[in-house]
Amino acid sequence: MSKLYRLEPVESAFIDNAPYRIKRSIEVRCSVSRMMEALSDNDQWAQWARPIKKAVWTSERREKNCTRDVLLIGGILLQEVFYEWDNGVRISFFVEKTNAPGLRYFAEDHRILPLGDNKLRLDFTLAFDMTSRTRLLAPAIYLVLKGMVPSMLRNYKNLLESA
Repeated sequence: MSKLYRLEPVESAFIDNAPYRIKRSIEVRCSVSRMMEALSDNDQWAQWARPIKKAVWTSERREKNCTRDVLLIGGILLQEVFYEWDNGVRISFFVEKTNAPGLRYFAEDHRILPLGDNKLRLDFTLAFDMTSRTRLLAPAIYLVLKGMVPSMLRNYKNLLESA
């Protein structure tokens, strides 16, 4: 196994105050339980979030402080900690360790808002910051991620509505 770099943990405030944030919302015609099923299932994450090659839960239960290892394209490993797990309301995680140097913080936030009539809105936020040594790379990484997020969320909407 390659060397793992420890990132700093985050709390909810980071999502709203991160130096690099990508926020998008989508409306989806599905039940809250269907969305929770998709967020709990590794195979479904890999279907809509195309950079994910494989995800493996390293905790038995899906709840606050559960953990997961995610392998991305290019051999990047992320070890994640879910610091928010409020079924049907909010799922948030931060990357605790990675084999890719340069990240200081990396987190995602998924807020679920029922709209009625079997429809809901997902407010998605991806937030990150780089170490001082790699800060000059942050704008380029931000642009790449900003370009990927709309496509991933379209895939997610299609996955949720096709079930």
